[in-house]
Amino acid sequence: MVEHFHVLPYEGGLFDQPAGVMFKIESVLRADTSSERDKNKAEAEDKVEAQIAAQKGAEISGVRRP
Repeated sequence: MVEHFHVLPYEGGLFDQPAGVMFKIESVLRADTSSERDKNKAEAEDKVEAQIAAQKGAEISGVRRP
């Protein structure tokens, strides 16, 4: 369908592309964005969990961290 990223599959501008092709491209971009967002969310949750664990470890050992 699209051979190169950032290039439209048919000649012309955005509005010259067949509607079905543009819906497919939109679906792929939405799925890619969704998976990227899920990955970022998981990384953020892991970071928060690590910070909470570090704080609990500091409380247990009697060391206070800012």
